[in-house]
This record gives sequence, structure tokens and C-alpha cells, in this order.
Amino acid sequence: MKIMNNSSAMLALGEMKKNQSSIEKQLKKVASGMKINSAGDGAAEYAISEKMQVRIRALGQNDENVKTGINLLHVAEGGVQSQLNILRTIKEKVINANNDTNTDIDRATIQKEIDQGYEQMEAITYDTDYNRRKLLIGDKYYETVFSWDRLE
Repeated sequence: MKIMNNSSAMLALGEMKKNQSSIEKQLKKVASGMKINSAGDGAAEYAISEKMQVRIRALGQNDENVKTGINLLHVAEGGVQSQLNILRTIKEKVINANNDTNTDIDRATIQKEIDQGYEQMEAITYDTDYNRRKLLIGDKYYETVFSWDRLE
């Protein structure tokens, strides 16, 4: 029995597999848009890449936090603006009440309207909240948020 070995075909097959593997790596880089996809592409570069990815995610979270803060301020601004409008109305009523053409009954009616304005302002104070946190209630409770930059 005679076994034939085609060594040139085997060498060509081996080269073809290496080329195919290299092409797959290059296509992976092109598909992801990143030069380094794994530690096999360069351990030091991969470590730097991972640190940068962490920073990118942190910056994305910072962006979301800022947007949340802006939304909170818009809610608070709306409540304060409503209270300012009520205060303007109360000021007009006070000026009107001091008019000499008003009787005591007229002034009592105006006072009721003023009292109702103050009640509306108080209701706005207690109803203006963001994620169940009252924004316009003045108290002596201060919340401190600590943040350590662990990225550097």
C-alpha cells in the first residue's frame, strides 16, 4: 500500500487558514469601528481603550445627571413663577383695597381674595415636587452628595 502526501497542497491550505484568520480580525475591526477589540490586538492598548470606554460611560451618565437637574429646575421654576403671578395679583388687590372708594365690605371681600391667594401659594409650595421630593418647602435639612473621581 502506498500513501501519497501532497505537501504543497497542505502548505497552501495552512497559508489560506492564516490569511482567513487575519481577514476575520481585520473585518472585526472594520465592523466595530475600533482599532483594538481584544487584548490580542495589543494588551497595553486594550487597557487604555477600556479606561477610555469607562470614561465615555461616565461622561454619558454625567450628561444624564445634568439633564435630570435641568428638568428639576424647570419644575421648580414653574412653581416659583406661579407664586410670583399670585403675588402680583395680591399686590394689585392691596393697592385696590387702599382706594378710598371702597367700603369696609369691599375691603373684607378683597381681603378674602388675598387670603385665598396666600392659600394657593401654600398649595403650590406643597404640590411642587420632583420624584416625590418637595422643591419649594424651606427647611433646615441639607442633603450632601459625595462624588469621588475614581477614573484617574
